[in-house]
Amino acid sequence: MDDFNELRKILLQYEERRLFYLRLSKLVNLFIDESIEEKLSEFNEIVNRFYKALYEHPEFKGIRIKFDQGRYRIAVIDTSGKEVGYETILNVSARDAVRMSISSACSYYGLERSEFNLLIIDEPQQHFDSKHKEKFVKDFLPLVYNKCQIILATNDQELWNYIRQYRGENVKLYEIKDWTLEDGPKIEEVI
Repeated sequence: MDDFNELRKILLQYEERRLFYLRLSKLVNLFIDESIEEKLSEFNEIVNRFYKALYEHPEFKGIRIKFDQGRYRIAVIDTSGKEVGYETILNVSARDAVRMSISSACSYYGLERSEFNLLIIDEPQQHFDSKHKEKFVKDFLPLVYNKCQIILATNDQELWNYIRQYRGENVKLYEIKDWTLEDGPKIEEVI
């Protein structure tokens, strides 16, 4: 009987420890969830600001990244501030603006917190019409060009015209005119 009582005491100690670690795990997970929500809220402010600078839609005025059903999803916000669905309801051009907003916000978020100040944007105009190319240059680029240097890869002359037309006073533009294996790139300042 003494062996049984001793075993019972040991099992009760293990059960107390198990319950303690379970409570501790719940508290740690709650802290992690709250921390993620806080950081995601900060990040969403940047993403939404970039989205509004890149794209204009009569019904869908914003986006928000949220944790939903075990995964991150991009919610679409209407003019009243209400979530009306996920990014799949947007057209291709708006979805491209969403992706550029998120990737640029990731870089921007890092730019604010580090010495690294380079943002690379490849072919931003792929699915933008003239109105949104102009919006990209007038509204989006000024949000980032004071924080960093931008390498923008494009061959689109319309976009280049907007860049020349709306660039800021202290913004210097360089264009790669030619590239050969023997000589490398020929870079000229755009005046």
